[in-house]
Amino acid sequence: MKAHGWITRGLALVVILSIAGLAGMGLHAFRKDLSALQRATKETILWSAAQLEFEMARFTQALAEYAADAPDMSAQTVNNRFDVLWSRVATFKTGDVGRRLSEYDAQSQAVEALFEDMKAVEPRVVGLRDSGAPAALAMIPIFQAHVEPLRQLTLSVLHGEESKAAEMRDNVRASAQMTAILSFAAVVLSILGMIVLAVEVRRFRRLAASNLALAEDAERANLAKSRFLAMMSHELRTPMNGVLGLLALAKQPGLPRSQLRLIEQAEHSGRQMIGMLADILDFSAIQDDRLELQPGPFAPVDLAREVQGMSDPVARREGTPLAVATDGDCPREVVGDLPRMRQALSHLVAYVLSNAGAHDLRLDLSYARGNLVSVLSFSYGAGGATWRPELILGAPERGADQFASDALGPAVARMLVERMGGEISLESIGDERIAVVVRIPAEAVVRDETCVRLETRSAALGMIARSFLKGPDILFHEDGMSRPADIVFIEAGGEEEQIQLAIARRAFPEARIIGLGRPGSFEGFDDYVDLPLKPGALQYWVSTRIAS
Repeated sequence: MKAHGWITRGLALVVILSIAGLAGMGLHAFRKDLSALQRATKETILWSAAQLEFEMARFTQALAEYAADAPDMSAQTVNNRFDVLWSRVATFKTGDVGRRLSEYDAQSQAVEALFEDMKAVEPRVVGLRDSGAPAALAMIPIFQAHVEPLRQLTLSVLHGEESKAAEMRDNVRASAQMTAILSFAAVVLSILGMIVLAVEVRRFRRLAASNLALAEDAERANLAKSRFLAMMSHELRTPMNGVLGLLALAKQPGLPRSQLRLIEQAEHSGRQMIGMLADILDFSAIQDDRLELQPGPFAPVDLAREVQGMSDPVARREGTPLAVATDGDCPREVVGDLPRMRQALSHLVAYVLSNAGAHDLRLDLSYARGNLVSVLSFSYGAGGATWRPELILGAPERGADQFASDALGPAVARMLVERMGGEISLESIGDERIAVVVRIPAEAVVRDETCVRLETRSAALGMIARSFLKGPDILFHEDGMSRPADIVFIEAGGEEEQIQLAIARRAFPEARIIGLGRPGSFEGFDDYVDLPLKPGALQYWVSTRIAS
């Protein structure tokens, strides 16, 4: 099919070049003959030859009239006629016209003989004032001898130019015929090209229809596959959940340790089977572009903690605990799909723990350039011979083992990260430490936080107030913070009430000071909250601060 396409394009190119070449050849021939005809019309060869004969007759007549002492004829007039005749003879000596006239006069040499006689009699013509009529009569026979040769030259030029004009007309006619033939050939080639193009268009239409039918068949097969996977997943997970339930009931107190270990292994295998079924469904949904993301605000700290919790069973089994940390500059909240991020990172952690022989495993979360960056670093042990980084990076895999069970988790993780617009890369940290770096776009959430400071003498009251106030919009003020507090809650009553009030007023002059309990003196307090505390009362002051 590809070779046929190249042949068709080659034929089309040949047709186009042939048409252009034929048109160029016809145009060149026509312009050449047209230029020759234009040059012929501009050349005054016949006129020059006739003018020479005419001026010769006029000069001879002037000599005769001067010899007859005609009243209007003078020696000066005769000299003027001689000069005009001289200029006509000189035409034969210069330019393209002179060259052409000389070709006609090559045999008779009439002009050359006239030129020699004119040079010989020139002094006599100039001296007519002294010699008078006898000198004029003596020159008349000299010039009359040239009349007949010049007439023959004029006739020769006339016949020769007529022959050349006829030849040019024949050439133009032949060029026109050639141009017509070439134009006809170009039209024929154009028609052939259109026929070839029409055949190719029909072929491509049939090919497009065949491809469309194949695409529809593939879509139907893919839909059937997705339905089959969904059905089989449901059919397999339902009995598996029943098995897990029975295993949970079988874990009765007092079982021998060996039997308890067998039950736990069976539970682990069952949960692994359910997880694999879920991964297969996710893999199919991503491939079919049916996976819908559900972004929302979440705390990176929560993501790290949940990944640690999900990976804890695998880490305990492998004897390698997972340490997690969140960078201090990381936003308190970002926008993203928390479940999918947790799923992707958990798959990567599980794969590294199970296949890389990793130890000293650590997950660090940070935020840079609009991306939530997760760095999973570990020391690569000697037992990691089965670890294949290409499964994480998505490099082409060859062989039948590319669909092995251990490849499913990394493939789902990679596809989830790419679906969220992120990327996965590998980096070396030192000689024996490797980092799997996951970058996922996540917009930082900017909230209008209320900075709250608690001044309580009772630890229990402080814990209750902190639990009631805790939320995404609340920032608890601690010693050493540069940001001032917006609201200060002071435990009222007792001898230290006024001292704490004075300290708070000096430290936070713009803050509202609320008493926790009824103050002994209301001076200096903006208001108070009755004890025992109620969540709504504390939140009221936070909401009024935001509203103001």
